[in-house]
Amino acid sequence: MDEFSRKPERLRRPAASALARGPGGAGPLAVANLVALAGIVVLGLSAVSCGSPAATTQSPAPSNQLAGAASCAAAERQDLTLSGQLSGHITCSKSPATCGRAWTTTKPRPPGGLIAPIDATSGSTPIHLTVVFSGDFKPATYPSGDPGEGAAATSNYGMTLDGVGSWVSAVGGSVVMSAVDSIAASGTVDVKLHMRLGGAGNISVAGSWRCLIPAGF
Repeated sequence: MDEFSRKPERLRRPAASALARGPGGAGPLAVANLVALAGIVVLGLSAVSCGSPAATTQSPAPSNQLAGAASCAAAERQDLTLSGQLSGHITCSKSPATCGRAWTTTKPRPPGGLIAPIDATSGSTPIHLTVVFSGDFKPATYPSGDPGEGAAATSNYGMTLDGVGSWVSAVGGSVVMSAVDSIAASGTVDVKLHMRLGGAGNISVAGSWRCLIPAGF
């Protein structure tokens, strides 16, 4: 083969060598390194975007939110809604809903009357609500007032709330005895409570109550 016929072969070799080096003159190793680095960056970004969300902190229940027990027997079911200084809905008492006597002294008269105690909590504070029938408690609608003792009392019927101060029902509401027998007593209330010794705010209480009559009542 003469010199002229070998020139095309020599001219083709630089082109093949350039192709082997890759774009921009970089060799195969350099190109592989660049590809690997790009993969690491993509994986890093994916890990950041798919990371776990920041943990959230659950806010505590408001201190003026009233809560009763989560469940109870149907015979002890309540349905009381409170609003104002204390708010919430009570369906079950946190202690047994057992009827009691409005007074227990034996002089000048024997124990009598009827009370329906209902226990709840406001935050971690125990709250005690009591529906009071200090006089007769046959089925009827009675006007509410302060059912307290002594000169402060304005009525034989009403409601009290203790635990975050001493609250009593104001004149103008009503306390109803719907049914009473040897097994249970039940009725409704629609009252507004105020601080016994004065103070700002009030608590409205409305709904139905129920308590079980104990043996020997």
